[in-house]
Amino acid sequence: MVDYLRPPAAVQGKAAKDIVTDMAYSRELKLFAYSSADKKAYIRKFSKQGNEMLLVAELSGHKSEVTTIAWNKFTMAWVTASADYSVAVWASHGESCLTTFRLNGWISALSIDRQNGCILIGAENVFWVFHPYTFQHVRRCKGHGERITSILHIPELDQYVTTSWDKSVRMWHSYTGVVEKPEEEEEGADSESAFRFTGP
Repeated sequence: MVDYLRPPAAVQGKAAKDIVTDMAYSRELKLFAYSSADKKAYIRKFSKQGNEMLLVAELSGHKSEVTTIAWNKFTMAWVTASADYSVAVWASHGESCLTTFRLNGWISALSIDRQNGCILIGAENVFWVFHPYTFQHVRRCKGHGERITSILHIPELDQYVTTSWDKSVRMWHSYTGVVEKPEEEEEGADSESAFRFTGP
């Protein structure tokens, strides 16, 4: 072990108030983020010294456990997903929630397409692919009999791979449609007011 979060970087040496469920890292910004069962996600400056991992932002608005988090280098944004069926997209330093949308089931898996930035989501037993800029779903895949647990993109093979509680591993053709950034819109215009960040 190199180090761990401790005061003043975290309250009483804890990174969150409940179970830490997932983590992600932005190589571009050198920021480390993690999600928690306390209904929040946290962004910190990354350091090998725990007490130097200063809090950049707390992301709140999900009404249940934040199950997973991912960094999208294509859009320079964080993506969080929750057991309350919601997905939120956050600005790079957590300063605003850019948009939110909901699915029809517990979201247990989240990943990012390594070639185009599409958002890959497992909600219950359905695998979804969302456009990284418009957030419209471009693919909906059924096949698993139970909850999806993990998603992997293998760009060299143009394949997505999913695993599930149903004891199966399934492969899907990756999305190769056109992914273009639309004209700039005012940030936060479509975000729900309940989703907000808290600075350090």
